Amino acid sequence: MAEQTHVILVDDSAVARGMWTRALQDDSDIIVKTAFASAKQAIDYLKLFPVDVVILDIEMPDMDGLTAIPLIRKARPEAKILIASAHSKSGSENAMKALTLGAADIISKPSSLVPGLSLKSTEEELRSKVRALGRRKGMLHKPAMESPYLTQNRVISRPEILVVGTSTGGPPALIEFFKALPKSVDLPVLLVQHMPPLFTGILAKTLSHETQWKCREAKNDDAIVAGEIRIAPGDFHLRVTRGFRLALDQAPPENYCRPAVDPLFRSAADVFGEAVLGVVLTGMGEDGKKGAQSIVDHGGVVFAQDEASSTVWGMPGAVVRAGLASFMGPVPEIVERVARAYQAGIVPRGVRQKG
Repeated sequence: MAEQTHVILVDDSAVARGMWTRALQDDSDIIVKTAFASAKQAIDYLKLFPVDVVILDIEMPDMDGLTAIPLIRKARPEAKILIASAHSKSGSENAMKALTLGAADIISKPSSLVPGLSLKSTEEELRSKVRALGRRKGMLHKPAMESPYLTQNRVISRPEILVVGTSTGGPPALIEFFKALPKSVDLPVLLVQHMPPLFTGILAKTLSHETQWKCREAKNDDAIVAGEIRIAPGDFHLRVTRGFRLALDQAPPENYCRPAVDPLFRSAADVFGEAVLGVVLTGMGEDGKKGAQSIVDHGGVVFAQDEASSTVWGMPGAVVRAGLASFMGPVPEIVERVARAYQAGIVPRGVRQKG
């Protein structure tokens, strides 16, 4: 039997606490230890008992989620915090602030607490995220360049575009990445972060505010601009066209996601060939693996975040285990590799290591 994930709930709404509890109790790998109406009560509990995941309402009367996050992290540093947010502009803005404070991910509260399709979808998303956040580390401990999964180094020309994919834990990783990435790396950057509408626009504003990079949501038929970031809007896939412009569409979700990383990576590889540099950061699931295969097949290169520094090592782990990453490491080392590749005009080409 798999090791079970221990969860506590923090929400001043008894209806919400009951809804989350019932949803999680349907999964035998998850144990709801207790539920609190007050963040203060939850913090006192965390000082005494180990917990894997804290589901935290962002808006509560005695102590709101933003105030509670640093106290939760101090009381139980290893616990992952999943923010439950109302799907509104103010709720989305507060949820984004929560991610910059150390929360791992967001789940939108359903628009209605009456059982129905929206509620069922939210419940399954909740269980998936809790399982991913509660999963123990330990799949791959070898230092980056000693891993048998990594590819050999080959020299190709300077990259012409940087494509980035991420999910759970992505916003803090992205802020760290773009704070460190020099503006002298004058590449166009295309980004997919798994998020619903409203959140992606706020993420773009957050990246513009927190880093030296200009970032905004992509628009259909946008030009590809060097030195700027375009992020896929929530509920739209982002692709590169043969005319070196951007296209948005609502084709079916891939890997249960829209936007998904795979369509972006595939289209970038089709258009830019070996001049694509891909980066896969923390996230649950395997989105990005097939797209990384396309990049490598066209002669491009993919870097992946390592397990130790990832909130969830699903997406980068899938790329690494498939033998598609030529480098694996924490965000600062990935940034160093990207900058070195651009400045030197060479990058390691993905060729699967023999044996």
